[in-house]
Amino acid sequence: MLSALLLLELFLGQVEPEPPTRERPYWVETAKKHIAECEVFPTDDPEHPLKPHPEPVFHHIQSTRGRSVGSVFLFVEPSGRPAAVGDVFLFPRGKQHELYNEWHSLADGPLTVRWNSGPLMACAEAGLAWQSISVGPPPAESRVARERQLRQLARRFTAHLINREKDKYELRLLTTPLYQYHADDKAASEATHLGGGMFTFCQETDPEIFLLVEVRRTEKGPAWHYAAAEFSNLSLFLQLDGKPVWNADPPRFSSTGPHFGGKLKDVDLAAPAAEKP
Repeated sequence: MLSALLLLELFLGQVEPEPPTRERPYWVETAKKHIAECEVFPTDDPEHPLKPHPEPVFHHIQSTRGRSVGSVFLFVEPSGRPAAVGDVFLFPRGKQHELYNEWHSLADGPLTVRWNSGPLMACAEAGLAWQSISVGPPPAESRVARERQLRQLARRFTAHLINREKDKYELRLLTTPLYQYHADDKAASEATHLGGGMFTFCQETDPEIFLLVEVRRTEKGPAWHYAAAEFSNLSLFLQLDGKPVWNADPPRFSSTGPHFGGKLKDVDLAAPAAEKP
């Protein structure tokens, strides 16, 4: 189990990107090693793999459905925006853990994920369906003001899941972005976006939906848009200002679609007695 301090930070959405060594989850080095073995690249450009963000953007614990721990990683485009999210999560089994991973493409075109030279996912389409936020102020001129708008816009969304027994669970938005990005001066003229942020809706601290909000270029000028990425095998629902705007019902899971994952291997890793989930 994580320390009380880190759990509180997770609850508030205030996890530091580089926690002190004594606070680092026991599984994180195993998760980082696995991510380092993965390749993520535009399907039509395998010679230019995308770089992973050097550290996980989030750690999580799930005890409502099973008992797992894990860390969330991003692979980032040259423009700064995330192109794929990968979660390495582990189920403790005595002195070993079962290692699973889960992926979602966030790219605007086909994307491939490989591990140990074998395919994990080959998404044949854009990973997200962007929609405009038609009600609200236009994007501010300054970066600081846009970051403030970003958080205000995210708070207008709510979400829930429905499990196989038809029980409904409200999901909790972490109001601090997991990741923020801005197109630099060189990339801004060519990028489809000017910047944005990635949020998550959680059950406990386990991410179920990733919400991206960004300023995208349109024929009428920059405008706020949003997109949702499912990260669950249960039915998910998203509302904006209380009105349904997106769902993954039934859950989508396909090696040729934007969302896929599963068990990969067993690893020799024992949870410290004081940290067992």
